[in-house]
Amino acid sequence: MSRRSATLIAAVSALALTIPLGGASALAAKRHRINVHHSKLTWATINLCNTKAHPHTVGVRASMPGTGVRSERMLMSFRVQYRDAKGRWLFVPGLASPWRDVGSAAVRVRQSGFDFPFTRPPDGSPTLVRGAVRLEWRRHGRAVATVRIHTTAGHSPAAGADPPGYSAGTCRL
Repeated sequence: MSRRSATLIAAVSALALTIPLGGASALAAKRHRINVHHSKLTWATINLCNTKAHPHTVGVRASMPGTGVRSERMLMSFRVQYRDAKGRWLFVPGLASPWRDVGSAAVRVRQSGFDFPFTRPPDGSPTLVRGAVRLEWRRHGRAVATVRIHTTAGHSPAAGADPPGYSAGTCRL
């Protein structure tokens, strides 16, 4: 084998080794996003809805899984939507929480929540509302994964729930 052929084979072999590594890291990043999007630990719920202890209040609680990456931070932002006469879900103006840093993604799961004051429209008609939550995993200040979810029922434990254990997808005020 000539020296030129040996050099060419070595160069092609080195290139071939880098392709699977690049593909593997891209696959790992894709797997990372899929896991947080489809994890059973990713959910949001209404945990209080206009009770005696919390009148005219809607509580939204969410859960997000950690990724095992210590340098990532997990953040949540909560909003409220109402259903209009045409059946569309629209954001309630002014009912949005600031971003809440809930900690390092090195843990298995984190939960947090936000309570919103809410009053019926002036005509007194009942209003159906739900929570809309944005979950974000950030590394060095940049989002590496984002999930948008709406409230659903049946999540336990829902800390801060009133009554205890309450978990609903919507709230009628």
